[in-house]
This record gives sequence, C-alpha cells and structure tokens, in this order.
Amino acid sequence: TGIVVLAIDYNSRVGVDIEEISPRILRVREKFLSDEELILIPEDDLRMHTIAWTAKEALFKAIPESGIDFAQDLHLNFPIGKEFTASESRSDKARLYNLLTIDNNTDYITTIATEQNKK
Repeated sequence: TGIVVLAIDYNSRVGVDIEEISPRILRVREKFLSDEELILIPEDDLRMHTIAWTAKEALFKAIPESGIDFAQDLHLNFPIGKEFTASESRSDKARLYNLLTIDNNTDYITTIATEQNKK
C-alpha cells in the first residue's frame, strides 16, 4: 500500500491501525462489535465499520493486557468519527482512550489510540 504511520506519545501507550475499506469487514462484524455497536452502525456502512475496526485494532495495540475480546472488552463511545473516545474493560483499571481517525476519502482508514490522562 505504501502507507506509513508514525505515532509517538511520550506520556502514554499508543496504538495505530490502518485498514483498506472492503466489504469483507461486514462478514466479521459480529466478532468485533458489541450488541449496542451492531445496532448503532448501519449494517451496510463500510466506512463506519472500517472506522470501528481500526479503532478496536488501535485500542488492542495500546492495551498491555492479553486475552482481549474485541466485542466484549473494547467499547466505542458514539458518535464515532474523526475524534471520539473509547474504553476498555479487560483490566481492573478500565482505561479511557482518545481516538483520532484519519479518513481522507481514500480506500484506507487510519486510527490512532492514546490513553487519556496519562502523565
């Protein structure tokens, strides 16, 4: 793809994901979206599904715990879009994250996750 993303935050863990927009994401939506998220994201909206997927992948990469279930442990706060927040419930810390989505109306979506209030 020839795309490179570099994200540095000297105060918190960072996760980054980039994904090509593709209909295949709709086949796995039940595996990475919670019941509430399944209702809030229109079933045929490829761009929103890709934003949700990159957000959860970026969160997964930023969280130090293992055994993360994308649908049950990673929670997107709606509305999702260019800037939004999310949380995790895998750890006892229930960390909050800021998410930044880069969507230049190309075939790719990039999302960067950084932990909130980490100094």
